[in-house]
Amino acid sequence: MVVIGGVVQELPTSDTLPGGGGGGAAINTATYNADFGSLGTFLNTSISAAWVTAQTVFSCAVMPGTGHDPEDVLLDQVRAEVANPVAGVGFDINVYAPDGTWGQYVIHIIGVN
Repeated sequence: MVVIGGVVQELPTSDTLPGGGGGGAAINTATYNADFGSLGTFLNTSISAAWVTAQTVFSCAVMPGTGHDPEDVLLDQVRAEVANPVAGVGFDINVYAPDGTWGQYVIHIIGVN
């Protein structure tokens, strides 16, 4: 789920957007539950995703997890990025909290092919 204009919306698991020239773009999603434990600044994991291609464009959204309010994402400066994509295999996800944070955050990853 993401919050857009104050409205919580469900992310699609797969969808197609119309593209130029009669083609389309496939939208794929993945979710990672980042758990910093009692205190942490960096997490990394590999996500298996056969839908990844050499042309996949990624976007990450960090959402509050259990025990966190939405402003905690901003106050703790939690951010996520995709690294090392491998076509047909998957990618790594890096989650940062430069000044440290605790507990869980939910990372939604969107990949457009």
